[in-house]
Amino acid sequence: MNDIVVIRNDIVVTDSRTVATYFDKLHAHVLRDIGEIIDDLKAVNTEEAASDKPQTKIGSGLSNQAPSAFFIRDRQPDAQGQLRKMYWLTEDGFNLLAMGF
Repeated sequence: MNDIVVIRNDIVVTDSRTVATYFDKLHAHVLRDIGEIIDDLKAVNTEEAASDKPQTKIGSGLSNQAPSAFFIRDRQPDAQGQLRKMYWLTEDGFNLLAMGF
């Protein structure tokens, strides 16, 4: 339980592999879900930039944030030493993802 969150660059984060294990999901599905949230955040930010009226698809106060405020893409070696895509999740990123589970 102690390895669920870590401090990286003075930010408390967890990673997509840990989330997959904790919620008993395939890592590929967690990556897919994170990708969908990132796409939604980008779409909302684009819509807000083109409109005077704020959009609320993602949630109040979060839609103006860049996806990198929630998810930091990285690559880590798997059990065979191959570099694989993964994400570091901030607390808000984790909350966005977990609310979808």
